[in-house]
Formats: sequence, structure tokens, C-alpha cells
Amino acid sequence: MLKADANGRMVQVALNATPSTGSEFKVDADNINLSANDVMNLLSGGTLNLSAMNINITSNNWGVDSQGHMWCNSINAFKITGEAVDQFNKAVLDSKTIENINRLIEVLNQRLIDLKYEQPLTVSGNGMDSPEYIYGYYNGKFDMTNVIGITITYEYYYVDSDSDEMGDPKKYYYNTYEVGVGVSNNKATFNSYQSFSFGNLSYEKTMKGTRSQNVDVSGLKGEYYIGARIRGYNSYTGGMLKGYSTQQSYYIKIVNMQTF
Repeated sequence: MLKADANGRMVQVALNATPSTGSEFKVDADNINLSANDVMNLLSGGTLNLSAMNINITSNNWGVDSQGHMWCNSINAFKITGEAVDQFNKAVLDSKTIENINRLIEVLNQRLIDLKYEQPLTVSGNGMDSPEYIYGYYNGKFDMTNVIGITITYEYYYVDSDSDEMGDPKKYYYNTYEVGVGVSNNKATFNSYQSFSFGNLSYEKTMKGTRSQNVDVSGLKGEYYIGARIRGYNSYTGGMLKGYSTQQSYYIKIVNMQTF
């Protein structure tokens, strides 16, 4: 069947049936409108191929493009089955949101150190202990896995004796005090630490201050003790403090810690 308008545009509709090809319905026109009050089926071998014909399906709430990508404004309920379950789980677990949640959990766990070690730790010595280090540790261990570092805030202090050299009472010029904070797996030596020296070339009989230092533990795995150390020594000789050893005392006190 043929039909043409005043401008010569034609519509061709053909109905055919042969033993070799089966039934055929063919429409050739500039515009084709299909509608159905009930059901309309557009199938090729049981399949509606969106990509082959570049077909997009859309609605106010849901749509799918010719490549099969879907969008939806709201879903009341859905169920994922088959291989899509593994794909969905992997996408969720590998997402940035889950990564951030896991990191937050790690941070919250690390913050427990502030509660576990909330009591100050004091390590002290006197002139008779010099020039050796004196160590002190918290009793509990802390897991350093996934911890980048620890910010440790501490007080440091010394009181020195007067020297009677040259008959001129004064603090001995080359006496030095060194403090350190760090972590250890054996309570004998630090695996990672930061140190600070004070008092050298000073005529001050006493000195006290507060300092914060970051201890890098990013390369450590497993549980470690957290502690401090202190010593006094004569920087000129490398040996014991000069002066009256019974009058010399010094300490370091950890007052706060925070992991990051």
C-alpha cells in the first residue's frame, strides 16, 4: 500500500508471508508513531536491542539509554542476584566512602591511647646516675600498625649544683641534660624516638620547660611500649656531671600523647 502527500512524500506499508522468510510487516515513512492502549511488543528474536537502534527509554522516575546505563530518582526496594552481587560488594568495599569510614575507625581506635596512658609518666635521675640513660615506660603496649606517628608532650627539668672551681660558685659550664621520648619493643632501647638537649653553656642553676615532639612510627608493625629517657653528662668530657652530684637532679614527665 502506498500513499503520498502534496509534497511527494510517500508512506509505504507492506504485508507479506513466504515459506522461506515467514511473515513480514514493513513500514517506510518519514515519521512513525506507534501506540497501544494495552500492550505493545517490539521484539527481535525475543530481544529488544537498544544499542543496535540507539533507543533510549525514559520516564519521570527511571530511564535507560542505548548502552544500557540506567538512572532512577527513587527505589522503594531492590534485590541484586547472580554475578551482580559480587560486583556490587566490590564496588562498595572499594569506594572512597568505605575507605574514609575505615580510616575513621582506625583514628578512633588510636585515640584510645589518650585514655590508656592518661596518667603522667615521670623518669628521673641524679648526678650519681650520670652519664647513663635512665628509661621509663608505661606498662601497657600499644599497636602501632597503621599509626603514622605519636605527638608526645612532656616537661623537662634539672637542678644543678654550684662548682667550687676558682673559688667562684656557679653552675658548671659544660653540664648538659638530654631527654628523649619514643617507643620500644623490649623496654631496653628505643626503636624510634626524638630527643632534646638543654642546659649546655648555661649558667642557670635550674631550668624547666615544656616541649612537644612527633615520633615517627609509620614503619613499625605490632605492639610497642611508649616511654621516656633522660640523662645528665658533661659535654666537655663526655662523662659524669661536674659539681656536687648529690645536689643534682633531673626529670622528664610525659603529660600528653596523641596519635595521628
